Amino acid sequence: MRNIIFRGKRINRNGEWGYGDLRRFGGNTWVFPHDKDAAYDADMVDPETVGEFTGLVDKNGKGIFEGDIVTYESPDYLGNFFPRIGKIYYQAGYFCVTMEHGPYISLGISYLFEHPESARTVTVIGNIYDNPELLKQE
Repeated sequence: MRNIIFRGKRINRNGEWGYGDLRRFGGNTWVFPHDKDAAYDADMVDPETVGEFTGLVDKNGKGIFEGDIVTYESPDYLGNFFPRIGKIYYQAGYFCVTMEHGPYISLGISYLFEHPESARTVTVIGNIYDNPELLKQE
């Protein structure tokens, strides 16, 4: 069973990221740390930046969240692997990753981790909020 963790950019802390439980009340969105000793550290976050943890980590052990930008190698129909840059997003009950630029083709992110050759290459390089220019790279 995976940990349910959310992140969001804190409004009152220079855009730092907050991680933990997501709460919405009083017309605001909050992220509360899981550590009950740090509960006072909860802050309002920008609801547009909220993303859920996929339950997966990249090759460096960094957690992969919705909204992250990753590099990875993906096979073509002949089994040859090519480097790609993709965005992690949630759609129809599944975490997905874009496969290529132009008209986006997506696949379930679990596909990458079911194929050991691809899984070893997944690296978080940024996110769509702090580094949108990374998606414009070819």
